[in-house]
Amino acid sequence: MISDYLNKLAYSKGGRVLAHVVFWWLSLAFLMVYFARISSDYGFSLRFACLMLPVAIGTTYFINYNLVPKYLLTRNYGKFGLYFVYTLIVSMYFQMWVIALTYISIAEYNYEKLGPVAGDFIFQPVGLYSIVLLGVALKLLRLWMKAERERAELKSASLEAALKLKEAELQLLKGQIHPHFLFNTLNNLYGLALEKSDVLPVSILRLSELLDFLLYRSNKPLVPLADEIKLMKDYIALEELRFEERLRLELDIQANGNDCSIAPFLLFPFVENAFKHGFMQDDQQLFLSISIQTKGERLYLAVTNSFSENEKEAGQLGGVGLSNVRKRLELLYPGSHELRIENDKQHFIVNLELDLKPKDDAGSDS
Repeated sequence: MISDYLNKLAYSKGGRVLAHVVFWWLSLAFLMVYFARISSDYGFSLRFACLMLPVAIGTTYFINYNLVPKYLLTRNYGKFGLYFVYTLIVSMYFQMWVIALTYISIAEYNYEKLGPVAGDFIFQPVGLYSIVLLGVALKLLRLWMKAERERAELKSASLEAALKLKEAELQLLKGQIHPHFLFNTLNNLYGLALEKSDVLPVSILRLSELLDFLLYRSNKPLVPLADEIKLMKDYIALEELRFEERLRLELDIQANGNDCSIAPFLLFPFVENAFKHGFMQDDQQLFLSISIQTKGERLYLAVTNSFSENEKEAGQLGGVGLSNVRKRLELLYPGSHELRIENDKQHFIVNLELDLKPKDDAGSDS
């Protein structure tokens, strides 16, 4: 709270004016003490410091508000150095006028009253231009801090924009997956309806369970792995009703789904894709092998399915579903997953390794 107030004060107009006033009062005190080192007359040292202070103020402000923005900040270092030297020469000229004014007004044309400090042309410039250099250094420090603050704000704004873009892209991909899944499932139910299949009512019931997950649970950033596995099992059960004896399924699940969480609908497209592209003709049998294992918080998924030569020739393997899930993996699990998709002459093979998150993360995001 205090640091925020001080930071706001430092960058406000009133705060800057106050800082300048304090700096020059401290500079006056410094010059008085500095000049008094070789002069026992503190009154003379104070009056001489008051006459010298305007030279320091004018020199400092001319450098800070003219030379620095015009030449130093534009990286014109040659001109900055040249005009800096010119400024010091002019400043020393005014310094000589101050000594002359001191000789006239304070010493009353009496050199003996002038004091040793006014006649020391090495000692007094060291003190005077130490203040000038300190004022310039503080100005440069403030400019650097301002640039760093603006750079940090820009970086924060860029990260926020990137996160919003990432979230929008994820929502778009999820929005593409859901209609894709519904389209395929409704097509399957339509086929059962044309056949007047007895399994149609059970299939519709299975679909309602899938829609429950789709509408009410898939909007969370993370869901328990057990829920994702149940979704896959429900979908497999729905497809088993359609394929009956034409499906040869090998299902091996050795996963502790209650301890880990995963992005919803992340594994499902691999299974859906296997059913969609793995069976083409009524007289063919679909072979499908699904293996899900977890070791600690590492997930291993392997999906193997037979496919039709017609799809291989048409280049339809994978489809929109796998393209979308690949993009979602890159967005949600950058650097923490490995996806390999390949096919031999008879089988389409997907292998996914993925770092899961603790189940507590799923609860906190709900």
